[in-house]
Amino acid sequence: MNYILTLTGLSQSVSISASQIMLGVMTVWSLWVIYKEGDLSIFRSRMFLLIAAVFISAALTAVFAPDLENKMKSVKNFWIMAYIPVSMFAVTSRDSLRTVTLSAVTGGIIAAVYGITEFYTSYDSLRHFNRADGFFSHPLTYGNSLVILITVSVFAVISKNITSRKEKLFHLSGASVMFAALLLSGSRGPMLSLIVTVCLMVVPLFGKKSLAIGAGVILVCAVALSFSDTLQERYSDFNKSEFTDSTTSFGTRIVLWETSLKIVRDNPVFGIGYGNFKKYVDKYNNEPLASKAHSHNSYLYQAVIYGLTGLAALLLLLGGIAQELIKASRKKIQYAYPVLAAFVTFLLCGLTEYNLGDSEVAMLMWLLAGSVMGVMFNGDSA
Repeated sequence: MNYILTLTGLSQSVSISASQIMLGVMTVWSLWVIYKEGDLSIFRSRMFLLIAAVFISAALTAVFAPDLENKMKSVKNFWIMAYIPVSMFAVTSRDSLRTVTLSAVTGGIIAAVYGITEFYTSYDSLRHFNRADGFFSHPLTYGNSLVILITVSVFAVISKNITSRKEKLFHLSGASVMFAALLLSGSRGPMLSLIVTVCLMVVPLFGKKSLAIGAGVILVCAVALSFSDTLQERYSDFNKSEFTDSTTSFGTRIVLWETSLKIVRDNPVFGIGYGNFKKYVDKYNNEPLASKAHSHNSYLYQAVIYGLTGLAALLLLLGGIAQELIKASRKKIQYAYPVLAAFVTFLLCGLTEYNLGDSEVAMLMWLLAGSVMGVMFNGDSA
């Protein structure tokens, strides 16, 4: 099983197809073991029931939402959440959790090196207008994925539960390489989320010293920013025109957030259904926009598509995951606190991007969270 877990972790930042294939492999393996042993406890677990609630809310949208052309898409949009229960079932010990985490970080390092190499070898003198995207289709997806693993590695370095110097050196080196790739991706949201997460999550670890640590993190990021033409250019866009011009990155977000609130106001219970967002944006808004794919906010988009029932189901699931990760952290389970910190980063990134809908990002987070919860679910064996 360790080989499967290693390949699953590695695949997350390298290939979405491989990640989906490994989810299929883990699911088939889990169902086979359940069939042989007759142990149905995973289906009675809190996480499975919370995920089922999300699917039920999506099914209600498929039944009651207006103008829904493809009802099945409303339901199957969440299938990658299967990574949570299958990881809980497959990761039976702290050693297995360590295998998943280290392989996932290794995959992140590979993606970072590829992205950096691609950035500096693929472009000419106009390179500063481009952004690194690694193996992904969009730089922001790349940044959202990298920042999860950077957070894990940063807190692995400072965690007292990880004592191996080689392991800490691995995470320090990995975080440095991935941070460089994050800078080249020009992803502002993930960068800001990383800073906020570190400043918040060092408080339980260091108390009063956390203020100095937070200041140091901000200083390091500011210095790093001075070496990134890509991010300098993007942060310099935070001026009046960026907020008032609806075709800019942030201007589009402001209009979409306002429009999404109007849509939720008029379709509060079951939402408008998957595949209808662009049509409703055009109905409520006449301004030109850079994108109409989604709300650029995971929670608003959930409310728009699945209504307040869908948002409530999602928030219950996210709250349940946070609660389980906190329990695991209190039990001093290795990598529990780093994954909890990464989960905070993931939630913060969702404020400005629909990272729940980016399969590459969501699968990585569900795998890591499910793996930590798996140690608890299977009896916390060392």
